[in-house]
Amino acid sequence: MTDRSVFILIPGAGGSAWYWHLVAPRIEQRGHEAVAVGLPAADDTAGLPEYAAAVVHAIDSREPRRVVLVAQSLVARERLGIWADDMPGGHLVALSQPEELAARLATYATEAGVA
Repeated sequence: MTDRSVFILIPGAGGSAWYWHLVAPRIEQRGHEAVAVGLPAADDTAGLPEYAAAVVHAIDSREPRRVVLVAQSLVARERLGIWADDMPGGHLVALSQPEELAARLATYATEAGVA
């Protein structure tokens, strides 16, 4: 696969990248890149800028059209204020039921023509 998607996996409450430890390998098995983001939830002084910086750091210099932000529990919209329009060519998936995630991501990748 030459045009892999990059799934940036943002956890919900607690901010732990570990939240995605079962999902990331499934994404990678389908030929895509999975980047689980650790948020600074344990730092009581961390605010929106620090949370957003963690996500921006994870995205790094990747091509925007390849990036799919996946936020558990609507954290991207409610906590980070990120909307799909903020990512030219990118995609945003917000889910609150983690057990549905792998199936929905697989469906999304197929529909987007990147599976």
